[in-house]
Amino acid sequence: MNKYLFLILSILMLILNGCREDDFRANQQLKPVSFKVLVSYDQSYGTAKVHNALVSLTNIETKQKIEKTTDKNGELNLTGVLPGEYNISVQQTFTAETFLKTFGYNLTGQDEITFNGNQEKVIINANTNSTSIVLKTGKIGNLVLKQIYYSGSDVKRGAIFRDQFVEIYNNSNEILYADGLYFAQLKGNNNTKTTIFTLPNGQFDWSKSDSNEIGNKANTDYVYASYVIRIPGSGTQYPIKPGESVVIAATAINHKEPFTDNNGKSVSIEDPSLTVDLSKANFEGYLGNYRKSIGQDVYIQDIDNPNVPDVEIAFWGDGSKDFLLNPQGRESFVIFRATNEQFSSFAKRYLPNKAQNRQYLRIPNSIITDAVETNLFNEGRPKQLSTSLDSQYVFDPFGAYSSFAIYRKVSKTINGRVILQDTNNSKNDFEVKKANPKGF
Repeated sequence: MNKYLFLILSILMLILNGCREDDFRANQQLKPVSFKVLVSYDQSYGTAKVHNALVSLTNIETKQKIEKTTDKNGELNLTGVLPGEYNISVQQTFTAETFLKTFGYNLTGQDEITFNGNQEKVIINANTNSTSIVLKTGKIGNLVLKQIYYSGSDVKRGAIFRDQFVEIYNNSNEILYADGLYFAQLKGNNNTKTTIFTLPNGQFDWSKSDSNEIGNKANTDYVYASYVIRIPGSGTQYPIKPGESVVIAATAINHKEPFTDNNGKSVSIEDPSLTVDLSKANFEGYLGNYRKSIGQDVYIQDIDNPNVPDVEIAFWGDGSKDFLLNPQGRESFVIFRATNEQFSSFAKRYLPNKAQNRQYLRIPNSIITDAVETNLFNEGRPKQLSTSLDSQYVFDPFGAYSSFAIYRKVSKTINGRVILQDTNNSKNDFEVKKANPKGF
């Protein structure tokens, strides 16, 4: 009997000791640690130290944020950081005066410039005590994406996705032309799960796509388009004055009113306040003629407004029947210019995981005028664009079919001309409000 009692007590002691060790390990994991962020400029800016740049660390699980600035050596030394996975972003803006003082030469063509840097899914714990981030600047375009209405309106009381539109704004002080400008919706992975076909943050690793001939530049130097449309024109046919814009409507009708679809059926709108009037849009994403050219039927609710010029279909890889922005915010958007010869030379690539039989158009970052990265309302999509294009994403917190659009913020007004904010950081540059074509 004593032998059995001893055996039971021994087992209990082993269990208790195991629990104590597990508790100790758990406490060690939760114990706050020190962490250092080392920030430097892209090598093209020499050896200047990154002083007073804003560093933001966001705990992916708790959403808790730490924001502090770098010291004179470009370092941020933190204590008491809770272990976990973090997204880290860095931003610094210079006026022309402070740029000259820091780098020793004048900033040309701009009155200010913003540097950005970021890293996703950075592990912070007792074994990982630092990370390095390089700041880069992106191209500041004279034509910018001002308003993107991708969410659409209520599926029963509104217009669903029929009322989507994109607004492109002249942010310069001279007349520019819409003629020949390309707009693309990009393809990216929509979850953060990592596989052999993804980068560490869960985004597609396009270097593993069939026929890739450029190594990792496939990820760093290019984006991949589901579709590309082109604004028509002879070159000077569609001027955009400074402080003005053009709207590309999915369907250029007044969505507040009933309409007749392509089968002759009347479609009513239960709540006109949820949607918008696009009958006076500058351009229309009508796919009817393109669909007919490839032997397909015109989509039942793709209505052609003969008074609004149709965009040209430059590339259509996603198989959709209509001009459609992803209502959930699963994709990102770019505008760019290219000659016909350039455009025809762009490669087409399958997804790295070969999950679809569709190809996507590979577009070089170097020709992109403006880029906006969107995300799901719960921020569940991995970062897609490089820092030089867009440092951080924007999203509609209300989700799909909300009637809300993302608007570029107003930076300042000079002699009545509104100048919009453009720091290549959509999180800072955009806000979310009810859609309103050509509104601010």
